Amino acid sequence: MKHKDKDTLPTARNSIKVNLTSAVFSNIYLTYERKFNKHWGFLLGGRYMPTQSLQKLFPFSLISALKNISINGGNFSFSTSKINVTAWQVTPEIRYYFGKGYQRGFYLGAYARYTNYSLAIPTQFSFVETNYNLKANYNLSFSGKISSYTGGLVFGIQYPITKWLEIDVWLLGVSIGSFDKLSFTGSVPALDSTGRGFISDFTGKIPSKLALWKSNVSTTQTASTTTINAQFSGPAVGIRGIGINLGFKF
Repeated sequence: MKHKDKDTLPTARNSIKVNLTSAVFSNIYLTYERKFNKHWGFLLGGRYMPTQSLQKLFPFSLISALKNISINGGNFSFSTSKINVTAWQVTPEIRYYFGKGYQRGFYLGAYARYTNYSLAIPTQFSFVETNYNLKANYNLSFSGKISSYTGGLVFGIQYPITKWLEIDVWLLGVSIGSFDKLSFTGSVPALDSTGRGFISDFTGKIPSKLALWKSNVSTTQTASTTTINAQFSGPAVGIRGIGINLGFKF
């Protein structure tokens, strides 16, 4: 007896997918897929990450560039004990399936992605004055936001498990775009003239250290506080690693 043609339009043309890999890292990632025909589908994904203490989400190129800056008379460096991050993300995608069956087998997807991070970064600045062997420490609590816009391609495979369940595995993806808004603000109690000189020299050296980033750093002095305001923009490159999604069809 001949089996039902796999190319015929199925009753369930929609699915909600839960990313099991993200759940392991305390992220919630859900995707809706609308199946147009045998080969084409549209997906809209949303991700939310509750506040976590992490160090690896902050752009490494920015951190490494600013770790040690030499200024007149000594070196200025900083360290972070932890980074508290909250994030959300939206990812629309158009996907093409290569398989002979209805939206099964290997696929290639083109996607755009908007990501927003909110960060709180306790930071310690340390200045060592070479000639007089003087050292000064300043503690700041930076708060800021990162907005990025990226686009890329993802390669994966999808197969049905039952009539109402399917498995969707991202195998590899790459993206490129920009950090459009990376802004931070941090305040310390009012500094003496030496401390203000250290901060001024440090912020003045930042643009030359960030070859691929545009930066605008300023300080504001009041009777009680010294505030550093920093804004950055630059390239964003990402890899979309292996992700396992369980889909519920309807």
